Amino acid sequence: MAQADNRFLIRLNEIEARIDRAFLVLREATVACLEGEARDCVISLKCLQDYALDADVDLSKHYDKLLRVKENLAKLAQRIDYKRRPRWRRVVAFFVAGINLVASILGIGAIIRPRMLPGSQVRGYLPSELDSQDW
Repeated sequence: MAQADNRFLIRLNEIEARIDRAFLVLREATVACLEGEARDCVISLKCLQDYALDADVDLSKHYDKLLRVKENLAKLAQRIDYKRRPRWRRVVAFFVAGINLVASILGIGAIIRPRMLPGSQVRGYLPSELDSQDW
């Protein structure tokens, strides 16, 4: 029994480390978005997908959806009005989208709905809403 517990803890630590690496990639994607580098943003999200595959998350069923989410996030990054929107709103909008992407990769679903953030005027989009909009 103790051996099984140890194996479980070791596996849990490995998954936690991979998620930490994924969030580092997400932070890089956020910085790339704020600097207006949509291409770098997409590359960082591709790295994030690779970390999910490394963490033994089965994405084969959701690969097309993940690609659409990645493309939509890149479009969202391009559409952000950098001159009119304060920096903190850009950070919140993209970081929330990234957290939800990580959650969808891990099969959890959307964690944060940006419209519901207290005191925030950020207009957030969930991947399903992005797909239905006319870009």
